[in-house]
Amino acid sequence: MRRWLPWLVLGGLLLLSRPMATTTKKAGKRATKAQHARARELATEAFAQVYGHAPSLGERQYLQAVACLETTYGAGWRGDGKGSNNMGAIQAGRPPCNPATSFETRDTHADGTVYRWCYKRYATPLDGWVDLVRVLFKKREGVRALAAGGDFMAAVAEQRRTKYFEAPLARYQSAIFSCLRELSDALGEPLAGGVPRV
Repeated sequence: MRRWLPWLVLGGLLLLSRPMATTTKKAGKRATKAQHARARELATEAFAQVYGHAPSLGERQYLQAVACLETTYGAGWRGDGKGSNNMGAIQAGRPPCNPATSFETRDTHADGTVYRWCYKRYATPLDGWVDLVRVLFKKREGVRALAAGGDFMAAVAEQRRTKYFEAPLARYQSAIFSCLRELSDALGEPLAGGVPRV
């Protein structure tokens, strides 16, 4: 879990800045247009590998927003996490970590308690995306169904209910909304389901 930068209420929406990372991720790092485009290709290919068909616009956008928020498409890691191809901050278990398949880093519980944990390491970016599809959608079909319908804020609530993250719901919803707008602008496409209410 990450600590959050100051928030802003605009037009009735609670908007948060990008997450302020713990010691393993670069604070405030934003994805480039090229990173968004490449992430779109990999997210689409990974989803097709897991499900056998192309994702809907909502599934693609939500999958990408989670990876953008959690790790800036894998580029936000530093230290031992750099080059791990871990797109969704997917955990591997308690230390000690197997350096061939994971790396140890610190994270923060919702109550602010710092802990150390192992996070998965993948051979390629596509491998990291495939596992994100499995962990976020295949193990959480409710999240996938809501994302497919463009109900992104309900998808975040289901993602939290199923313990993908611990952050306060409104904070994560606002951060996902920011990522959705960022990738929508970068890729020149409308948001599936319209503009979500936070």
